[in-house]
Amino acid sequence: MVKIYRQGDVVLRPVSRLPKCANKAGEQLSISSENGNPHTMQAAVYVARKNGQMQQYVVLEGEEKMTHPQHPTLVIPAGIYEVSNVHERDYAPRRAMD
Repeated sequence: MVKIYRQGDVVLRPVSRLPKCANKAGEQLSISSENGNPHTMQAAVYVARKNGQMQQYVVLEGEEKMTHPQHPTLVIPAGIYEVSNVHERDYAPRRAMD
């Protein structure tokens, strides 16, 4: 069973390896959430084109913490992860429809 990690808008899905076309893009993952606060983690960040769009990956040599001011800190184990940014909005109707 594969364990997927999610902190608000950010999802980390383990992968077995980086795509061959991946290029290193930095040493810190920082993704702004819908409200502007960043999800951050110290990690080797890579980018690669997947299905015509740029996709981010992170490589963790050891455990790392992902932080965000509005969510509990996540401890992510060593590994390679594909990063997805899924914006979701809560919807509460002002009144119920008949």
